[in-house]
Amino acid sequence: MRTTLSLRSITSPYLRFARWATSPHSAKTAWLIWLIYALILASLVAIHPDKRTVTPNYRQAAEKWWHGEQSIYISKKSGFLYLPHAAIIYTPFVLPPKRIGEPLWRIVSLTTLAWAIWRSAKILPAYPSTNTFALLSILTIPSSFASAANGQMNLLLSALLLHATIDLSRNLTIRPLLLLLLATALKPHALIFLLLVATVFPRFLLPTLFGTCLFLLAPFIHPKPSYVLNQYTSFSHVLISSTLHIAHEYCDLTGLARTLGIHLPQTFWFLLRSVAALVTLALAWSATRNHPSPLREFLTLALATTYLMLFNPRTEANSYILLTPSVAWLTALLSLPALKTSTPPLPSSPILAHSSCSRPSNQTKTIQISDKTATPIVLALYLLSLGSDSYGPIHNWTNLWLKALLTLIFALWLAKFCIQSRPSIVTSTSTIKPPPTIPPS
Repeated sequence: MRTTLSLRSITSPYLRFARWATSPHSAKTAWLIWLIYALILASLVAIHPDKRTVTPNYRQAAEKWWHGEQSIYISKKSGFLYLPHAAIIYTPFVLPPKRIGEPLWRIVSLTTLAWAIWRSAKILPAYPSTNTFALLSILTIPSSFASAANGQMNLLLSALLLHATIDLSRNLTIRPLLLLLLATALKPHALIFLLLVATVFPRFLLPTLFGTCLFLLAPFIHPKPSYVLNQYTSFSHVLISSTLHIAHEYCDLTGLARTLGIHLPQTFWFLLRSVAALVTLALAWSATRNHPSPLREFLTLALATTYLMLFNPRTEANSYILLTPSVAWLTALLSLPALKTSTPPLPSSPILAHSSCSRPSNQTKTIQISDKTATPIVLALYLLSLGSDSYGPIHNWTNLWLKALLTLIFALWLAKFCIQSRPSIVTSTSTIKPPPTIPPS
């Protein structure tokens, strides 16, 4: 009894918040939060378009691309480190003045992310009168601040990966492939998820090969084919050079190790990344066979982005927005059973039908205040920590080590989750209505 009361005192605040964040009216509040967020951000950027931003790199690359004379790659270790496609995509935001183009870029990124989160909420198991959009939004927004403020492509990249995952869970092929190719055009990071999907979902392999060929040909819309070839060559040099002799300023495992005073040779990190890539592939295979859709697709996204955060040698503090949406979705998924206080799911309904639902009703509260509730609370706290680079002095105390350390712990939990077969966790896009009340005879 003491254990139950102690757990209840810890979990009750989260449960109260989560119940509000999954109520029908909370969705309107969430959209209002996104609107206020976008308006404040756009106003600040319009006033100071050149303050603490990386977009000048994108702007210069787009301008140089269409002039077709100077290389879009100025430095081999910093600046514009993306495929030529990224310069093409950013072109519409170069055409208007900075005070319009800079806010517009951020509004497009935020809107696309909010829309993706809205769509991800709609494919979560739908208990009666539940809408998880507010919960997902509040769990995601903190880690988006840094990328939104400096105009990083991470925000739009995260949104496209989430849209692709949702479409993938609906058994689509062409649309998620196009989204993943577009994401790769923004940043080569998306290639990890694209390759993982093409490997563990067999229907994706041939379309990916064909789509990649068209993708590589796309920049040749430029009137100077020789210039395009030169930029591809420069990109290959930049890609290699930017990963060599990395300074202690990144938030991957090497940043964590160096913060702890551990200095290991590049050969070790190369071998570790290679082994981790194989382990990630094996876990993705396991997830697709142990879990139903859309859980398996979100686990695949979580695996790909976790690998990126830990093993990409240029992971920045604001890169973790790529991981946040999938973790937020898993958090919401695991929160639903604890929020269920009445009207158990119908046995035939494919929604989080936990075996505990068949237990006597007088044990319900004790079951809810258990590890079933502790797991989403820990995940929610982890998500809040991923926004630490926007929390003032906390960023200075935790930079380069906290996010990598917590993500490493999360990776171990995720691996266990993927391996374990959980037939009781299944999901649906349909809304399940409560059974009709039978009046007493």
